[in-house]
Amino acid sequence: MEERYEIRGKIGQGGMGSVFRAYDTRMNREVAIKRIQQEGDPALQQATSHQMVKEAAALALLQHPHIVTVYDVGSDEDGPYVVMELISGHTLDELIERAPLTWPDFRELALQTQEALIAAQELNLVHRDLKPGNLMLTWLPSGRFQVKIVDFGLAHLAGATALDHLENAEAVYGSIFFMCPEHFERARLDLRSDMYSMGCVYYNALAGMYPFNGETGLEVMTAHLHHQIIPLQDLRPDIPQWACDWVMWHLNRLNTDRPQNARESLKVFLQNAHVGASATRAKLAQAATGRIQIPSNPGAAAPGAAMLEPPRTQTAPLPLLPPEGSKPSVHASPPPPPPPVAAPAAPVAPRLAPAPKSASVPHAPGHVPAHVPQHAPLVAPKRRQLSQQARIGIKIAVALVMALVALVVYLKTPSPQMVALTRLLDAAASEDAKNVPDGQKELSVTKDSLEMLLKATSTPGVTKTPARVYLALRYAKPAPGSELDVDAMMVAFILKQFTNDRCDKPLLEVLRKRRNQAVAPPLLEFCRITANTQAALAVIQVCRSLAAEEDFAKFIDIIDFTGNPTIRQATEDAAATILKKSSHRLSLGIKVSNSHATATHAEVKYALIRLLGCVGGGKAAATVTAALAATDPDEQLAAAVALASWPDDTMFERLINYLDTLTNAPSRALVFDACVRFVASPNPTRSPENNLKLWDLLANNAKSPAEITQLARARAASKK
Repeated sequence: MEERYEIRGKIGQGGMGSVFRAYDTRMNREVAIKRIQQEGDPALQQATSHQMVKEAAALALLQHPHIVTVYDVGSDEDGPYVVMELISGHTLDELIERAPLTWPDFRELALQTQEALIAAQELNLVHRDLKPGNLMLTWLPSGRFQVKIVDFGLAHLAGATALDHLENAEAVYGSIFFMCPEHFERARLDLRSDMYSMGCVYYNALAGMYPFNGETGLEVMTAHLHHQIIPLQDLRPDIPQWACDWVMWHLNRLNTDRPQNARESLKVFLQNAHVGASATRAKLAQAATGRIQIPSNPGAAAPGAAMLEPPRTQTAPLPLLPPEGSKPSVHASPPPPPPPVAAPAAPVAPRLAPAPKSASVPHAPGHVPAHVPQHAPLVAPKRRQLSQQARIGIKIAVALVMALVALVVYLKTPSPQMVALTRLLDAAASEDAKNVPDGQKELSVTKDSLEMLLKATSTPGVTKTPARVYLALRYAKPAPGSELDVDAMMVAFILKQFTNDRCDKPLLEVLRKRRNQAVAPPLLEFCRITANTQAALAVIQVCRSLAAEEDFAKFIDIIDFTGNPTIRQATEDAAATILKKSSHRLSLGIKVSNSHATATHAEVKYALIRLLGCVGGGKAAATVTAALAATDPDEQLAAAVALASWPDDTMFERLINYLDTLTNAPSRALVFDACVRFVASPNPTRSPENNLKLWDLLANNAKSPAEITQLARARAASKK
């Protein structure tokens, strides 16, 4: 690196390399320098560095207030580097972790990011790695936030991430949650790929959760490719329906169904925002494949504004405010009241007035002799006495001051309960506790002290260190000789919160980390009967990793009983995770088969058919084969998804035969994609010869150029 730049410290480490704070001695300014991490044969890195620098230089042409400016590019013995504008602020993922965005803040985020993408797309630049961590928010002097997109085009310079590296979601620094399906298929990325990733960012910003989630990288890929997503409107009924549909439009599985570029996306947003100012837009049609269709002009407005429900996210949305110590935002302040309007004066009838007299010069007054009073004796003035009311008022004021002083003294004196709470929190965060391994940490509590800790989680301002409260609850153990059931008491407190439409996500996370499987049954029973979507989703996420196999039947009961499609989908995903990890799939599958045989609701039957694919075996094969031959196309599609999840290769040929019968393009694309992922997924029981046969069988059924290309890329990636 040139001597022009003085490295002054490391800012962070990302998926594409390290970022350093530096000083540009020539321009006398602080800058950020990113070292691009290169992969592959070291002998080829020097040859590719020159091309990287050449391509990165094109990024310097991109000048926009919402895109981080690239000042310089270069390469030295340590590889290529990019010199960029240094920004002081927060990444969007840091702000989302605090709370989801409010509708006004999201509207500003959408407008600024789409403006930035329009500028980049005018130069035919594709970001390829849009995610909340690559959106920086800084605050202007007025208090308004400004979005800056970072790392534009650098993902391409650093090289694509191999599919085997995507097995671990943390290995790609969260990018996998925002990658488009084409990325996993090794297809060409274009402007529509960025629109999908930005849609994932928008969903995450509003819902506080990933649109496509999973415990492993493979599960996240499956969620993207199968379009397993909870509709945004189910989580944020407090924002306009058209805005939810606009976000979901970006998340369509096929790129032809998404906005073709940012210009089209912003145009539709502004058109609908204008219509939505006075009325809520009619809900857009959603096809069975999950495709959201957005017309080129705003739809007809509903007759009257709809009453919006409160959000169902796990954390209540909060406005984005400037950092502590900044001046208050003028944008966040309420508008000043309008000036009073004077009432018009009553009209006065015209009347004749006498002509004015001639003006005359006023005369100075003559000298008037002063009157000399007679001498009188001097009398001292009488002293005014305080009235009875005044004396009473003074006494009351003095009494109030004394009471106020006593109150201040009382408030400054901690109560015995606060002293006990402080001791517990200090013990949980002490240096001695930090040196004890997690599995051995214990904090002795009584029933009273546990109640005090639980109440502290729902009482704002009771402590300045709320994180310590959850830490204390995590390590809470009954005092010696006590029969206190700490986990049961925590579950009862959580369920009581749910009845009041509250959901304490950190407290549920504490319960998960305590790893007591006994808490799963009462929580799952709550999910079976509740209509509280927010609470049920949070509980299911905890129970999918906490529940034992003997609790599996309760997941199936939720699928069979709940009338909430969002809760049903989340429960199905959790049940599939348990089945895939279990060594007793066939015995667990008996409950799935029995429930399928008695199910009367179509969506319940489809969910149970898909789960049978994770079970395998002869009984499940008979049920899935019958569903594949049904006249209901949705039931057939559920059966195809089941075959693509089969534990072994025995049903693959049947899946290929079904693929050959499909004429509907979206359905064929989904099934072909499932076939590719089935063959490409590692299977320790499959021999290399059988693996080759499966690839050849699939190749013989690839018809379109897109399918042939997708197959070739997947096959090449599987050999790495």
